[in-house]
Amino acid sequence: MQAISKVLGSYFNPIFSDYSYGYRPGCSVQQAARQAQAYYQQGYRYQITLDLEKFFDTFNHNILMERVGWQVKDKRIRNSS
Repeated sequence: MQAISKVLGSYFNPIFSDYSYGYRPGCSVQQAARQAQAYYQQGYRYQITLDLEKFFDTFNHNILMERVGWQVKDKRIRNSS
């Protein structure tokens, strides 16, 4: 499963927001905290933290895999879960 995660990461990490820190290589909670502090110093007073864990429990799996297929053309990777 770790190998599949690395392969999928190579497809999706380049299109993730630069301000997404969770479970990404080279990103940490400390970086997220520093970014939050920098925004506060710039005058921003509201910040939102999202945890997508429950999203994957409720989102239609067929739709999710269709969207994954937009980026991952190799069916062997998509069907290996």
